[in-house]
Amino acid sequence: MALAMTPFWQAFFLLLIWVPLVMLWMGALFDVFRRDDLGGGSKALWVFYFISRPSGATPEERAAMAQTGTATPPATAN
Repeated sequence: MALAMTPFWQAFFLLLIWVPLVMLWMGALFDVFRRDDLGGGSKALWVFYFISRPSGATPEERAAMAQTGTATPPATAN
């Protein structure tokens, strides 16, 4: 039986999964800007990397999962 997305589970995923992930991402960005050994261009490249990097499985991983049928690939917003 599939687990229905009730308001409890929506709040659970928001508060216990997404909020800590966003906090971790923001901490990494703040750490990049606090570093004195990086110049402005390097910091801009790191920010570009953080924003543009793919989330979830890569296309190759999705193809391998589809061939083996072991798992459903996660949905990503590319």
